[in-house]
Amino acid sequence: MSENIPSQPPENARKLSPEAASRRLIMLRGLGKGSAVVTAASLPLSTLAQGSTLLTPKGDGGTPNLRCSVSGMQSKVADSNIPNDARICGGYSPGWWGQKKSDGTPRRSWPTDHTAKCKYLFTRCESDDPGLSLSNKTLFEVMSNPIYSATKTRHWIGAYLNGLAGGVPGYPFPYSGAAVMSFYNSADNVKRAKFYELVTTYLETHGQT
Repeated sequence: MSENIPSQPPENARKLSPEAASRRLIMLRGLGKGSAVVTAASLPLSTLAQGSTLLTPKGDGGTPNLRCSVSGMQSKVADSNIPNDARICGGYSPGWWGQKKSDGTPRRSWPTDHTAKCKYLFTRCESDDPGLSLSNKTLFEVMSNPIYSATKTRHWIGAYLNGLAGGVPGYPFPYSGAAVMSFYNSADNVKRAKFYELVTTYLETHGQT
């Protein structure tokens, strides 16, 4: 399917600052590569997926599944109560997204521009990871360089890519790319931290290398 994504910022975006215009263009490109724009961007896709229930994988030691959403992280689901239409959610690991070919480009197909700089989308990278000067790094540099393997920004980028891509075949990611960014930019630090915990605990389970 052909894309109708502009190579230049739209006319109304040109009235914004260069940083804001670039950030808008990045979002447009990302959304144009397959992510679902939902009316309630902060709602988990499990509430929209034809009534099916999304559950997290079982935890360490076989602990029960949880409902795959920020609000459902404390909602354990006993095996006897799992509905027949339930599906296990999932996503690719940051390391999977960060693998590169010999020419330095992504080994995997990215659903957004891998050369975009962090400062145009992940505007909180300096406060999330102080002292690392990530603003002028590209998204792919953060994902592929082992120096940044422990950064919060790397996990946020991974969540965004999983949201745009929709997850792993057979394992849907519970939030759209737009919803991930809604959590990322949230002024509610508790909600933001819970989403980050959901991602890093349960949603980076595929393609660890």
